[in-house]
Amino acid sequence: MSKFSYGTVLKIQREFTLEDIRHSLESMKEMGMNTVVIWPAIYWWEDRMLPHYPFHTGRKILEIAEDLDMKIIMELEGQVTFLEYMPDFVMRPEYFAVDPDGHFTNKGPNYGVVNYSHPEVRMLIHKTFSEAAANYKDYSSLYGYDIYNETRFESYDSFTLQAFREWLKEKYGTIGKLNDIWEKTYYDWSQIQFSNWMWASVMPVVDYNQFKKAYMGMILKDWAAVVKAVDPHHPTIADNVYASVSKDEHYSLPQDDWNVAESVDEFGISLYPKNDAVGLSPSQRWQTLSGVHSASREGRFWISELQSHNVAMFNPFSVVHPHHLRWWCWEAISHGAKGIIYWKWDPFTKGVQTMGRGLVDTRGNYTVRALEAGSIAKVIHNHEREFTTYDRELPKVAILYDKLNHDFTKAYSRNHGQKLSDSIYLDSLAGMYDVLWEEGIPADYVIPEEIIDGTVNMYKALFISSQVNVSHELAAAIQTYAEQGGIVVCDGRFGAVDNTGMVHRVMPFGQMNEVLGYTFEDIDPEGLDIHYGERDNYLHGYYERQILQVYDEAVEVVGTFTNGDPAILRTPRGKGQIVTIATFLWYGYFMEKQDSVRAFVRELVSEHGLRLHRTDTFGLKISTLRGEDGLLVFIMNYGAEALSSEVRLVEIPDGNCEITDLYAVTTCRVAAKHGDLMFPVTVGSHDVSVFKVRFE
Repeated sequence: MSKFSYGTVLKIQREFTLEDIRHSLESMKEMGMNTVVIWPAIYWWEDRMLPHYPFHTGRKILEIAEDLDMKIIMELEGQVTFLEYMPDFVMRPEYFAVDPDGHFTNKGPNYGVVNYSHPEVRMLIHKTFSEAAANYKDYSSLYGYDIYNETRFESYDSFTLQAFREWLKEKYGTIGKLNDIWEKTYYDWSQIQFSNWMWASVMPVVDYNQFKKAYMGMILKDWAAVVKAVDPHHPTIADNVYASVSKDEHYSLPQDDWNVAESVDEFGISLYPKNDAVGLSPSQRWQTLSGVHSASREGRFWISELQSHNVAMFNPFSVVHPHHLRWWCWEAISHGAKGIIYWKWDPFTKGVQTMGRGLVDTRGNYTVRALEAGSIAKVIHNHEREFTTYDRELPKVAILYDKLNHDFTKAYSRNHGQKLSDSIYLDSLAGMYDVLWEEGIPADYVIPEEIIDGTVNMYKALFISSQVNVSHELAAAIQTYAEQGGIVVCDGRFGAVDNTGMVHRVMPFGQMNEVLGYTFEDIDPEGLDIHYGERDNYLHGYYERQILQVYDEAVEVVGTFTNGDPAILRTPRGKGQIVTIATFLWYGYFMEKQDSVRAFVRELVSEHGLRLHRTDTFGLKISTLRGEDGLLVFIMNYGAEALSSEVRLVEIPDGNCEITDLYAVTTCRVAAKHGDLMFPVTVGSHDVSVFKVRFE
């Protein structure tokens, strides 16, 4: 049986002795941990006379781990390059990345990002990665290599510019085609420069941001190939920060979970829910995890860094209590995580993060957080088969995430003044996810390719928000999805341009406009109130009222603005339908959290049967993993008081089910009838209950 990877990062300090390191690993094992990420993996401070310099310490750590039957992940790139492949004695100023003004990025408080495109930097990375793999590959304690923790790269140097030109050449084929789309008059690819000019066409900026994401994948594949050439047997790992779908502040890194996940064997993220006083709300954490699960190969992902305590000395707002770790771990596992690594084992003793982080204190004593981590480890160990083989139960709702649309909305929103956030796209997705989460409706994310290839057909409903660009292929795929019985719900500015930034003559969808049966005519910021349904229900639109003209008699107007114009349209297509909401509904919910929007979603969910489970107590949230012989049910209470409720699970085989509380280790039997299983629960304040439901 495979093991669930559960452990922490041990940042190796030069003052550590091998006895110190052994003691730390022994303490981790005592807490139920089986995996340790070692960083750095190269030790330039070692005595140069030691055998295998600068890998002597790493080899000794792997020997200690063999004695303890623990697995080691060697982190080869952790953003502090002078501890890795770029020691100070080989560093040169021209190795740094270059900012848009042509300056090297070595002026800040951090070390700076090196230029991965520079041929000498690339050579140093290749040399060090291959030597690390050669030194570590034969140890039975080696799990694999984290080749890039928290991926990021941007540089405006000549080498990266040449890579950008080659990417453009592959995309467009001819300089004439690029000129048509960019509104340029080049006659050779060598004339292309980095540019923020968008007056005539947004595509120079959109293409550059697309290139940045693609280039990160190219870099990772290059590094992975170097490691695999020496050690083809151990996996490569790379990690992003949070998720592409959830944190617009990381847009410039760049952030593309799907690209990174397909470039390595194992995909992980860093998750720091309490970096400041505000932090991530529960719904934002669930959205992050849903996005990462959706981007991962077969839904398998790691939390490669999970916040263990406060960020730094003078940040009490980031303090971590035991119940936070309980929430965060079970949230991740309930969304498909197959590995959890805390950042980090002990507090920082020097540098800008001094006294930050740590499951143990500066003396190596267990803290209350370490004890909580141990209690989680015990539950995982006792039911390892389920935690390693069960996958997230398939939701009935999918949400479209399109990285190209993200780039378009970023580009277009630069010219809106102060009226609209330039993160409207991710804010809209966050508002949509939040209202679904409040109503207890799980959701996955799909990308346009998964709509076009039919993968989306496994979901009953597809939610689309502020999807500015819709190609002919995507419009046709949306039509096919609806005809086969899918429910499409769309809002915001929809299908205005194609994938080259050219506006559709007829909006939405251009030549595929008949899919919708109405046309977009104009916009107005007035009269946003919407009335819908037989009981004259009320919604309030947000930011703009779209003026739509219905021409297909089959299209039903189910909601109107105060002036009588269509506000909510239902377009029947085959066995399904397309619902259009002519305003920024989800962005409005993100900004104002109107109860009327929740009521609207509640009716939509009920009408189309989009629930997997429910409780009769609002404060409890459920996530489930499903396996061949049952379910794992995670019930979260984020409130300060204990809550009791009856839990209802759907699509359960009729007959007796054995229900085991994995913390209390108590068992009862309940019969499922007509596909429904109901049982009572009480979840303590700030607590999580985990149940195994076994089908008998």
